[in-house]
Amino acid sequence: MSLRYRILELNPVHKNLRLVRSDLWNSTCTDKLANVTIKSEFFASNENDDTEVSIFYGCNSSTMTPKPENWFPCNVNLPFNDSYYLIGTFPIHPIMGDVNCEIETTVPILKTAAAKLGANRSLFQEAIMEGFNVNYTNPYDDECAKCLNGKGGCGFDSNSSRPVCFCGDRVCDISGTIFNSIRT
Repeated sequence: MSLRYRILELNPVHKNLRLVRSDLWNSTCTDKLANVTIKSEFFASNENDDTEVSIFYGCNSSTMTPKPENWFPCNVNLPFNDSYYLIGTFPIHPIMGDVNCEIETTVPILKTAAAKLGANRSLFQEAIMEGFNVNYTNPYDDECAKCLNGKGGCGFDSNSSRPVCFCGDRVCDISGTIFNSIRT
């Protein structure tokens, strides 16, 4: 399942992004019941800043009273509408001992948001909307550095999917040598 993300913040100096799942923006109920896994050649989870929250949907706890503070109602076309969240990774949490749930999904959140959520369980949606940090690498860093060292400006040509170096109003090679005409 393909998930979409909203970029909340971009920090090019530290090379990280703050992201939030688009389907969880303004709602903790989603029909995209998938775990967030950020593993690629260019992106990596930021374990220093992030922790996980497990979200349980379709739980059979309608007779449980009073509802625990981590309960929220959610109709995602499952047999039951009770949902819960747990901060961090737990093999089995005591609150969930007598509850069976159809779906469990894992979403990263900021550790700072998790701390606020631990102190005030009503802040679940706000904690999700604060997003999570992802580190990234730029595969063209070396080429852009050469361009910048040659007093050029680094850009990107979406047609060729390659970086391009600009010197004034002209395209130049990566070392900063100006071409007589713009290449197409």
